[in-house]
Amino acid sequence: MLTRHSSGELRRSPGVRAAILLAAVCAVEALATAGAWVGRDIAAPLSLPRLSLTGLDWLGVVLGALLAITAIALATRRRGAWALAMFAQSAALAQALARYMAGEPDYLTMTLGVLAVVMLRQDEVRQLFREAHG
Repeated sequence: MLTRHSSGELRRSPGVRAAILLAAVCAVEALATAGAWVGRDIAAPLSLPRLSLTGLDWLGVVLGALLAITAIALATRRRGAWALAMFAQSAALAQALARYMAGEPDYLTMTLGVLAVVMLRQDEVRQLFREAHG
């Protein structure tokens, strides 16, 4: 539910706060997971004898950055933030599905992505962005 402050400004309800927090958690998790995937091919931290990154590894880094930008955009109620958040979550879920098909399932990303989409689809979250940008 949205509440109005005495100045008429829309305040974030618990559902909206949860969506923003979940977007931030997804960003941290995506970057951490990408770091783990990237780190698996590095034999020594300084010598870097071989570095073979797949497209999915680089996609994880890009998605982590995109999800971080999305969390900031949601928190500041930027125009298009809701659509960007849905796109970023869809891309993260597609990457998790690709990892699953490759035999390396990432159930945490899948779970967080589904929860984030459910939170973003709540009427109060969509209404906040609709009213904020008319």
